[in-house]
Amino acid sequence: MKMNRTMKILIIIFAIMLGGVFLNYGYTAPSVQIQREERPPQPPPPPPPFTFETAAPAEGSGVAGDPWQLSEPEHLAWMADPNYSERLAGYFLLMNDITAPDNLIIADTALYGDFNDAPLPHVSLSDANCTHRFRGSFDGNGHTITVDIHLRNRSGVGLFGTIGAGGRVINLTIAGRVEGRGFVGALTARNHGEVTYTSSHAEVVGNHFVVGGLVGENYNNGEIIFSYATGDVLGDIEWASLVGGLVGRNSGIIEGSYATGDISGHSAVGGLVGANFGHVRSSFATGDTTGISTIGGLAGSNVVLVENSFATGNVRGATELGGLAGFNIGRTRYTYATGNVSGDIETDRGDRQSRYYVGSLIGSVGNRRTITELHSNVALSAIVTGPPEVTGRIWGGGTNYDASNNHASSAMRINGQHFTGRGLHDNQHGRTVPPEVLATEAFWRDTMGWDFDEVWIWDDERSLPTLRGIADTEAPPYYSEYTEYDLD
Repeated sequence: MKMNRTMKILIIIFAIMLGGVFLNYGYTAPSVQIQREERPPQPPPPPPPFTFETAAPAEGSGVAGDPWQLSEPEHLAWMADPNYSERLAGYFLLMNDITAPDNLIIADTALYGDFNDAPLPHVSLSDANCTHRFRGSFDGNGHTITVDIHLRNRSGVGLFGTIGAGGRVINLTIAGRVEGRGFVGALTARNHGEVTYTSSHAEVVGNHFVVGGLVGENYNNGEIIFSYATGDVLGDIEWASLVGGLVGRNSGIIEGSYATGDISGHSAVGGLVGANFGHVRSSFATGDTTGISTIGGLAGSNVVLVENSFATGNVRGATELGGLAGFNIGRTRYTYATGNVSGDIETDRGDRQSRYYVGSLIGSVGNRRTITELHSNVALSAIVTGPPEVTGRIWGGGTNYDASNNHASSAMRINGQHFTGRGLHDNQHGRTVPPEVLATEAFWRDTMGWDFDEVWIWDDERSLPTLRGIADTEAPPYYSEYTEYDLD
Protein backbone atom coordinates (compact mmCIF):
# COMPACT_ATOMS: atom_id res chain seq x y z
CA MET A 1 0.00 0.00 0.00
CA LYS A 2 1.32 3.33 -1.00
CA MET A 3 1.22 6.17 1.49
CA ASN A 4 0.45 9.63 0.31
CA ARG A 5 2.45 12.64 1.54
CA THR A 6 -0.10 13.61 4.21
CA MET A 7 0.00 10.17 5.82
CA LYS A 8 3.80 10.22 5.96
CA ILE A 9 3.75 13.55 7.78
CA LEU A 10 1.18 12.21 10.30
CA ILE A 11 3.34 9.16 11.00
CA ILE A 12 6.39 11.35 11.63
CA ILE A 13 4.41 13.59 14.01
CA PHE A 14 3.09 10.50 15.86
CA ALA A 15 6.63 9.16 16.27
CA ILE A 16 7.82 12.46 17.73
CA MET A 17 4.89 12.53 20.18
CA LEU A 18 5.53 8.93 21.20
CA GLY A 19 9.15 9.81 21.98
CA GLY A 20 7.93 12.66 24.15
CA VAL A 21 5.73 10.25 26.11
CA PHE A 22 8.71 8.04 26.87
CA LEU A 23 10.69 11.04 28.00
CA ASN A 24 7.89 12.41 30.16
CA TYR A 25 7.41 9.10 31.95
CA GLY A 26 11.04 8.75 32.85
CA TYR A 27 12.30 6.50 30.09
CA THR A 28 16.05 6.81 29.75
CA ALA A 29 18.52 5.02 27.61
CA PRO A 30 20.84 2.63 29.43
CA SER A 31 23.99 4.38 30.61
CA VAL A 32 27.37 3.40 29.30
CA GLN A 33 30.32 3.38 31.70
CA ILE A 34 33.50 4.71 30.15
CA GLN A 35 36.72 3.67 31.77
CA ARG A 36 39.24 6.52 31.90
CA GLU A 37 42.87 6.00 32.60
CA GLU A 38 43.87 7.85 35.77
CA ARG A 39 47.04 9.88 35.44
CA PRO A 40 49.25 10.90 38.33
CA PRO A 41 49.40 14.67 39.09
CA GLN A 42 51.73 16.44 36.73
CA PRO A 43 54.38 18.84 38.06
CA PRO A 44 54.02 22.45 36.92
CA PRO A 45 56.01 23.38 33.86
CA PRO A 46 59.23 25.28 34.42
CA PRO A 47 59.19 29.07 34.27
CA PRO A 48 60.10 30.72 31.00
CA PRO A 49 63.79 31.46 30.41
CA PHE A 50 65.18 34.12 32.76
CA THR A 51 66.95 36.63 30.54
CA PHE A 52 68.27 39.16 33.06
CA GLU A 53 72.00 39.38 33.74
CA THR A 54 72.71 38.22 37.29
CA ALA A 55 75.56 38.36 39.78
CA ALA A 56 75.69 36.91 43.27
CA PRO A 57 76.29 39.38 46.12
CA ALA A 58 79.89 39.28 47.35
CA GLU A 59 78.92 39.70 50.99
CA GLY A 60 76.49 37.86 53.23
CA SER A 61 75.04 34.40 53.51
CA GLY A 62 71.33 35.26 53.46
CA VAL A 63 70.56 34.46 57.08
CA ALA A 64 69.44 36.64 59.97
CA GLY A 65 72.44 38.62 61.20
CA ASP A 66 74.35 38.04 57.95
CA PRO A 67 72.10 39.20 55.09
CA TRP A 68 73.00 39.19 51.44
CA GLN A 69 74.25 42.71 50.73
CA LEU A 70 72.84 44.12 47.51
CA SER A 71 74.67 46.95 45.75
CA GLU A 72 74.24 46.31 41.99
CA PRO A 73 71.27 45.85 39.63
CA GLU A 74 72.56 42.35 38.89
CA HIS A 75 72.15 41.48 42.56
CA LEU A 76 68.43 42.23 42.34
CA ALA A 77 68.18 40.05 39.23
CA TRP A 78 70.05 37.27 41.05
CA MET A 79 67.52 37.51 43.85
CA ALA A 80 64.62 37.38 41.36
CA ASP A 81 65.79 34.34 39.34
CA PRO A 82 62.77 31.95 39.49
CA ASN A 83 65.03 28.95 39.03
CA TYR A 84 66.29 29.48 42.58
CA SER A 85 63.11 30.29 44.50
CA GLU A 86 64.73 29.23 47.79
CA ARG A 87 66.52 32.59 47.77
CA LEU A 88 63.16 34.26 48.34
CA ALA A 89 63.23 33.02 51.94
CA GLY A 90 66.55 34.76 52.66
CA TYR A 91 67.59 38.01 54.32
CA PHE A 92 68.64 40.97 52.17
CA LEU A 93 70.16 44.38 52.93
CA LEU A 94 70.31 47.19 50.37
CA MET A 95 73.69 48.94 50.56
CA ASN A 96 73.02 51.91 48.23
CA ASP A 97 70.52 53.30 45.74
CA ILE A 98 69.93 51.02 42.75
CA THR A 99 68.20 51.34 39.39
CA ALA A 100 66.53 47.99 38.77
CA PRO A 101 66.63 46.38 35.31
CA ASP A 102 63.57 47.32 33.25
CA ASN A 103 60.54 45.07 33.88
CA LEU A 104 62.27 43.08 36.62
CA ILE A 105 59.79 41.55 39.08
CA ILE A 106 61.02 39.75 42.19
CA ALA A 107 58.82 36.81 43.23
CA ASP A 108 56.98 37.01 39.92
CA THR A 109 54.14 34.69 40.92
CA ALA A 110 52.07 35.60 37.84
CA LEU A 111 54.29 33.06 36.08
CA TYR A 112 52.67 30.38 38.25
CA GLY A 113 49.01 31.35 38.05
CA ASP A 114 48.82 33.65 41.08
CA PHE A 115 46.63 36.20 39.27
CA ASN A 116 43.52 35.96 37.16
CA ASP A 117 45.09 36.21 33.72
CA ALA A 118 48.35 34.39 34.41
CA PRO A 119 49.96 32.31 31.65
CA LEU A 120 49.84 29.08 33.70
CA PRO A 121 46.35 29.14 35.26
CA HIS A 122 46.31 25.44 36.11
CA VAL A 123 48.91 25.95 38.85
CA SER A 124 47.36 27.00 42.15
CA LEU A 125 49.10 29.33 44.58
CA SER A 126 46.28 29.61 47.10
CA ASP A 127 48.67 28.96 49.99
CA ALA A 128 50.17 32.27 51.16
CA ASN A 129 53.37 30.40 52.07
CA CYS A 130 53.97 29.28 48.50
CA THR A 131 57.67 29.00 47.71
CA HIS A 132 57.43 31.35 44.73
CA ARG A 133 56.35 34.27 46.93
CA PHE A 134 58.83 36.46 48.75
CA ARG A 135 58.84 35.17 52.32
CA GLY A 136 62.17 36.54 53.52
CA SER A 137 63.26 39.92 54.91
CA PHE A 138 64.28 42.86 52.73
CA ASP A 139 65.78 45.86 54.55
CA GLY A 140 66.09 48.87 52.28
CA ASN A 141 68.41 50.53 54.81
CA GLY A 142 66.96 53.95 53.88
CA HIS A 143 67.90 53.60 50.19
CA THR A 144 65.89 53.87 46.96
CA ILE A 145 65.24 51.40 44.15
CA THR A 146 64.22 53.12 40.91
CA VAL A 147 62.03 50.99 38.66
CA ASP A 148 60.68 51.15 35.13
CA ILE A 149 58.05 48.45 34.73
CA HIS A 150 55.87 48.79 31.64
CA LEU A 151 53.78 45.63 31.28
CA ARG A 152 50.39 47.14 30.55
CA ASN A 153 48.82 43.85 29.41
CA ARG A 154 49.93 41.82 32.45
CA SER A 155 48.56 41.45 35.96
CA GLY A 156 50.65 41.01 39.08
CA VAL A 157 53.00 43.94 38.49
CA GLY A 158 55.36 45.62 40.97
CA LEU A 159 58.96 45.38 42.18
CA PHE A 160 57.76 42.35 44.13
CA GLY A 161 55.08 40.22 42.51
CA THR A 162 53.82 38.81 45.80
CA ILE A 163 55.07 39.22 49.36
CA GLY A 164 53.99 36.03 51.07
CA ALA A 165 53.06 35.26 54.66
CA GLY A 166 56.12 35.82 56.82
CA GLY A 167 57.69 38.09 54.20
CA ARG A 168 58.79 41.55 55.26
CA VAL A 169 59.96 44.73 53.54
CA ILE A 170 61.21 47.61 55.71
CA ASN A 171 62.87 51.00 55.31
CA LEU A 172 62.74 51.06 51.49
CA THR A 173 61.78 53.72 48.93
CA ILE A 174 60.53 53.04 45.41
CA ALA A 175 60.87 55.64 42.63
CA GLY A 176 60.16 55.64 38.89
CA ARG A 177 57.08 54.33 37.09
CA VAL A 178 55.03 51.12 37.18
CA GLU A 179 52.35 50.20 34.63
CA GLY A 180 50.28 47.05 34.47
CA ARG A 181 46.81 45.68 33.83
CA GLY A 182 45.50 44.54 37.20
CA PHE A 183 46.98 43.91 40.64
CA VAL A 184 49.49 46.71 40.26
CA GLY A 185 51.57 48.43 42.97
CA ALA A 186 54.93 50.19 43.01
CA LEU A 187 56.26 47.92 45.75
CA THR A 188 54.16 44.80 45.29
CA ALA A 189 51.10 43.54 43.47
CA ARG A 190 49.91 41.68 46.56
CA ASN A 191 51.02 41.64 50.19
CA HIS A 192 50.37 38.82 52.64
CA GLY A 193 53.22 39.88 54.93
CA GLU A 194 54.54 43.06 56.54
CA VAL A 195 55.42 46.38 54.90
CA THR A 196 56.87 48.90 57.35
CA TYR A 197 58.68 52.25 57.02
CA THR A 198 58.39 51.93 53.26
CA SER A 199 57.39 54.54 50.69
CA SER A 200 56.87 55.14 47.00
CA HIS A 201 57.34 58.24 44.88
CA ALA A 202 56.58 56.32 41.70
CA GLU A 203 53.74 57.01 39.28
CA VAL A 204 51.49 53.96 39.04
CA VAL A 205 49.25 53.21 36.06
CA GLY A 206 46.66 50.44 35.81
CA ASN A 207 44.02 49.89 33.17
CA HIS A 208 41.81 47.31 34.86
CA PHE A 209 41.51 46.51 38.59
CA VAL A 210 43.25 46.56 42.00
CA VAL A 211 45.77 49.36 41.54
CA GLY A 212 47.61 51.06 44.42
CA GLY A 213 50.37 53.63 44.83
CA LEU A 214 52.40 51.29 47.06
CA VAL A 215 50.55 47.96 47.16
CA GLY A 216 47.97 46.59 44.76
CA GLU A 217 46.19 44.35 47.27
CA ASN A 218 46.89 44.12 51.00
CA TYR A 219 45.54 40.67 51.62
CA ASN A 220 43.92 39.29 54.81
CA ASN A 221 46.80 39.14 57.32
CA GLY A 222 48.90 41.67 55.41
CA GLU A 223 50.08 44.72 57.36
CA ILE A 224 51.12 48.13 56.08
CA ILE A 225 52.48 50.20 58.93
CA PHE A 226 54.13 53.67 58.92
CA SER A 227 54.32 53.75 55.12
CA TYR A 228 53.25 56.18 52.42
CA ALA A 229 52.98 57.01 48.72
CA THR A 230 53.32 60.39 47.01
CA GLY A 231 52.95 59.50 43.32
CA ASP A 232 49.81 59.87 41.24
CA VAL A 233 47.81 56.70 40.60
CA LEU A 234 46.20 56.67 37.16
CA GLY A 235 43.45 54.14 36.56
CA ASP A 236 41.54 53.94 33.31
CA ILE A 237 38.45 56.14 33.78
CA GLU A 238 36.34 53.74 31.68
CA TRP A 239 37.40 50.45 33.28
CA ALA A 240 39.67 50.66 36.31
CA SER A 241 38.15 49.69 39.66
CA LEU A 242 39.59 49.34 43.16
CA VAL A 243 42.13 52.15 42.77
CA GLY A 244 43.81 53.79 45.77
CA GLY A 245 46.60 56.23 46.54
CA LEU A 246 48.29 53.68 48.82
CA VAL A 247 46.40 50.40 48.31
CA GLY A 248 43.88 49.28 45.70
CA ARG A 249 42.06 46.72 47.86
CA ASN A 250 42.65 46.17 51.57
CA SER A 251 41.48 43.23 53.66
CA GLY A 252 44.38 43.48 56.12
CA ILE A 253 45.63 46.33 58.31
CA ILE A 254 46.73 49.82 57.30
CA GLU A 255 47.97 51.95 60.19
CA GLY A 256 49.94 55.18 60.55
CA SER A 257 50.15 55.60 56.77
CA TYR A 258 49.19 58.13 54.13
CA ALA A 259 49.02 59.05 50.44
CA THR A 260 49.35 62.46 48.78
CA GLY A 261 49.02 61.77 45.04
CA ASP A 262 46.00 62.44 42.82
CA ILE A 263 43.93 59.36 42.01
CA SER A 264 41.68 58.50 39.07
CA GLY A 265 39.68 55.47 37.99
CA HIS A 266 36.17 54.31 37.21
CA SER A 267 34.76 52.81 40.41
CA ALA A 268 35.81 52.23 44.03
CA VAL A 269 38.44 54.97 43.89
CA GLY A 270 39.94 56.40 47.08
CA GLY A 271 42.69 58.80 48.10
CA LEU A 272 44.19 56.13 50.37
CA VAL A 273 42.44 52.86 49.52
CA GLY A 274 40.04 51.92 46.73
CA ALA A 275 37.99 49.41 48.72
CA ASN A 276 38.50 48.65 52.39
CA PHE A 277 37.50 45.23 53.70
CA GLY A 278 39.93 45.45 56.63
CA HIS A 279 41.11 47.98 59.20
CA VAL A 280 42.35 51.50 58.45
CA ARG A 281 43.61 53.39 61.50
CA SER A 282 45.46 56.66 62.08
CA SER A 283 45.94 57.35 58.38
CA PHE A 284 45.14 60.11 55.91
CA ALA A 285 45.04 61.19 52.26
CA THR A 286 45.47 64.63 50.68
CA GLY A 287 45.18 63.99 46.93
CA ASP A 288 42.20 64.71 44.68
CA THR A 289 40.13 61.72 43.54
CA THR A 290 38.18 61.52 40.28
CA GLY A 291 36.00 58.75 38.90
CA ILE A 292 32.46 57.69 38.11
CA SER A 293 31.06 55.55 40.91
CA THR A 294 31.92 55.08 44.59
CA ILE A 295 34.59 57.75 44.97
CA GLY A 296 35.99 58.94 48.31
CA GLY A 297 38.72 61.24 49.57
CA LEU A 298 40.08 58.46 51.81
CA ALA A 299 38.30 55.27 50.69
CA GLY A 300 36.11 54.53 47.72
CA SER A 301 34.18 52.10 49.90
CA ASN A 302 34.47 51.03 53.53
CA VAL A 303 33.06 47.67 54.55
CA VAL A 304 34.80 47.09 57.89
CA LEU A 305 36.58 49.91 59.82
CA VAL A 306 38.00 53.39 59.32
CA GLU A 307 38.93 55.29 62.49
CA ASN A 308 41.12 58.17 63.59
CA SER A 309 41.71 59.22 59.99
CA PHE A 310 41.06 62.16 57.68
CA ALA A 311 41.03 63.32 54.07
CA THR A 312 41.62 66.78 52.60
CA GLY A 313 41.43 66.24 48.83
CA ASN A 314 38.59 67.20 46.49
CA VAL A 315 36.27 64.50 45.15
CA ARG A 316 34.57 64.52 41.75
CA GLY A 317 32.37 61.90 40.12
CA ALA A 318 28.79 60.84 39.34
CA THR A 319 27.49 58.31 41.86
CA GLU A 320 28.18 57.66 45.57
CA LEU A 321 30.62 60.43 46.36
CA GLY A 322 32.02 61.42 49.75
CA GLY A 323 34.83 63.58 51.05
CA LEU A 324 35.89 60.61 53.19
CA ALA A 325 34.21 57.56 51.57
CA GLY A 326 31.85 57.05 48.66
CA PHE A 327 30.06 54.06 50.20
CA ASN A 328 30.05 52.86 53.80
CA ILE A 329 28.52 49.79 55.43
CA GLY A 330 31.26 49.44 58.05
CA ARG A 331 32.27 51.48 61.07
CA THR A 332 33.51 55.04 60.55
CA ARG A 333 34.49 56.97 63.66
CA TYR A 334 36.70 59.87 64.72
CA THR A 335 37.23 61.11 61.17
CA TYR A 336 36.89 64.32 59.20
CA ALA A 337 36.98 65.47 55.59
CA THR A 338 37.65 68.97 54.28
CA GLY A 339 37.64 68.62 50.48
CA ASN A 340 34.92 69.83 48.14
CA VAL A 341 32.63 67.15 46.70
CA SER A 342 31.17 67.54 43.23
CA GLY A 343 28.70 65.20 41.56
CA ASP A 344 28.89 66.88 38.18
CA ILE A 345 30.24 64.11 35.95
CA GLU A 346 27.66 62.77 33.48
CA THR A 347 27.44 59.01 33.04
CA ASP A 348 26.69 57.26 29.75
CA ARG A 349 22.98 57.81 30.38
CA GLY A 350 23.62 61.55 30.31
CA ASP A 351 20.76 62.50 32.64
CA ARG A 352 20.69 63.82 36.16
CA GLN A 353 18.99 60.72 37.52
CA SER A 354 22.25 58.85 36.98
CA ARG A 355 23.92 60.96 39.68
CA TYR A 356 22.97 60.29 43.28
CA TYR A 357 24.14 60.03 46.91
CA VAL A 358 26.60 62.82 47.53
CA GLY A 359 27.87 63.78 50.98
CA SER A 360 30.56 65.97 52.46
CA LEU A 361 31.69 62.94 54.47
CA ILE A 362 29.99 59.81 53.04
CA GLY A 363 28.07 59.24 49.81
CA SER A 364 25.73 56.38 50.77
CA VAL A 365 25.44 54.37 53.98
CA GLY A 366 24.10 50.98 55.00
CA ASN A 367 21.99 48.39 53.25
CA ARG A 368 19.14 46.07 54.15
CA ARG A 369 21.43 43.47 55.73
CA THR A 370 24.12 45.55 57.43
CA ILE A 371 23.97 48.34 60.02
CA THR A 372 26.61 50.95 59.42
CA GLU A 373 28.10 52.84 62.37
CA LEU A 374 28.94 56.54 62.10
CA HIS A 375 30.25 58.02 65.34
CA SER A 376 32.04 61.28 66.19
CA ASN A 377 32.76 62.45 62.64
CA VAL A 378 32.97 66.01 61.31
CA ALA A 379 32.10 67.24 57.79
CA LEU A 380 34.08 70.33 56.76
CA SER A 381 33.64 70.71 53.00
CA ALA A 382 33.20 74.26 51.75
CA ILE A 383 31.18 73.20 48.69
CA VAL A 384 29.06 70.12 48.03
CA THR A 385 27.24 69.68 44.72
CA GLY A 386 24.70 67.00 43.90
CA PRO A 387 20.99 66.25 43.37
CA PRO A 388 19.21 68.04 46.27
CA GLU A 389 17.11 65.07 47.36
CA VAL A 390 20.15 62.79 47.83
CA THR A 391 22.85 65.21 48.97
CA GLY A 392 23.74 65.74 52.62
CA ARG A 393 26.35 67.12 54.95
CA ILE A 394 27.27 63.83 56.71
CA TRP A 395 25.91 61.41 54.11
CA GLY A 396 23.80 61.65 50.98
CA GLY A 397 21.40 58.76 51.51
CA GLY A 398 20.97 55.21 52.69
CA THR A 399 19.27 52.99 55.24
CA ASN A 400 20.02 50.90 58.31
CA TYR A 401 22.51 53.11 60.12
CA ASP A 402 23.52 53.85 63.70
CA ALA A 403 24.71 57.47 63.83
CA SER A 404 25.72 59.61 66.79
CA ASN A 405 27.75 62.72 67.66
CA ASN A 406 28.31 63.81 64.06
CA HIS A 407 28.78 67.50 63.24
CA ALA A 408 29.06 69.73 60.17
CA SER A 409 30.35 73.22 59.49
CA SER A 410 27.76 75.96 59.16
CA ALA A 411 29.94 77.52 56.44
CA MET A 412 29.28 74.61 54.06
CA ARG A 413 27.29 75.35 50.93
CA ILE A 414 25.18 72.65 49.28
CA ASN A 415 24.40 73.53 45.69
CA GLY A 416 25.36 77.10 46.45
CA GLN A 417 23.15 77.46 49.53
CA HIS A 418 23.81 77.27 53.25
CA PHE A 419 21.93 74.44 54.92
CA THR A 420 18.79 75.73 56.69
CA GLY A 421 17.16 72.44 57.61
CA ARG A 422 17.19 70.51 60.87
CA GLY A 423 20.70 69.26 61.48
CA LEU A 424 20.98 66.68 64.27
CA HIS A 425 23.93 64.69 65.51
CA ASP A 426 22.22 61.46 64.43
CA ASN A 427 20.81 62.43 61.02
CA GLN A 428 22.32 62.81 57.56
CA HIS A 429 23.18 66.48 58.02
CA GLY A 430 24.82 66.43 61.46
CA ARG A 431 24.64 69.06 64.15
CA THR A 432 25.58 72.52 62.87
CA VAL A 433 28.76 74.07 64.27
CA PRO A 434 30.16 77.53 63.40
CA PRO A 435 33.71 77.73 61.99
CA GLU A 436 35.05 79.65 65.01
CA VAL A 437 34.09 76.74 67.28
CA LEU A 438 35.52 74.14 64.90
CA ALA A 439 38.83 76.03 65.04
CA THR A 440 39.31 75.26 68.76
CA GLU A 441 40.99 72.22 70.23
CA ALA A 442 38.41 72.19 73.01
CA PHE A 443 35.60 71.32 70.59
CA TRP A 444 37.42 68.27 69.27
CA ARG A 445 38.64 67.13 72.66
CA ASP A 446 35.53 67.75 74.76
CA THR A 447 32.54 67.70 72.39
CA MET A 448 33.86 65.11 69.95
CA GLY A 449 35.74 63.04 72.53
CA TRP A 450 38.85 62.63 70.40
CA ASP A 451 42.04 61.28 71.99
CA PHE A 452 44.65 64.04 72.14
CA ASP A 453 46.85 62.10 74.54
CA GLU A 454 47.95 59.31 72.20
CA VAL A 455 46.37 59.71 68.74
CA TRP A 456 45.87 63.37 67.79
CA ILE A 457 47.74 66.64 68.21
CA TRP A 458 46.52 70.16 67.48
CA ASP A 459 47.82 71.84 64.32
CA ASP A 460 47.83 75.58 65.02
CA GLU A 461 48.53 76.48 61.40
CA ARG A 462 45.51 74.59 60.04
CA SER A 463 43.37 75.01 63.18
CA LEU A 464 42.53 71.32 62.91
CA PRO A 465 43.62 68.08 64.55
CA THR A 466 46.33 66.07 62.86
CA LEU A 467 47.80 62.68 63.61
CA ARG A 468 50.80 62.31 65.86
CA GLY A 469 54.02 61.54 63.99
CA ILE A 470 52.74 62.26 60.49
CA ALA A 471 51.99 65.98 60.55
CA ASP A 472 54.65 66.88 57.96
CA THR A 473 53.85 65.36 54.56
CA GLU A 474 56.73 67.14 52.81
CA ALA A 475 59.39 65.03 54.48
CA PRO A 476 59.38 61.26 55.03
CA PRO A 477 58.57 61.27 58.76
CA TYR A 478 58.89 57.53 59.18
CA TYR A 479 62.43 57.13 57.97
CA SER A 480 65.04 56.34 60.56
CA GLU A 481 68.58 55.11 60.47
CA TYR A 482 67.27 51.85 61.87
CA THR A 483 68.76 48.66 60.59
CA GLU A 484 68.68 45.17 62.04
CA TYR A 485 72.28 44.45 61.28
CA ASP A 486 75.60 45.42 62.75
CA LEU A 487 77.94 45.24 59.77
CA ASP A 488 81.05 46.52 61.54
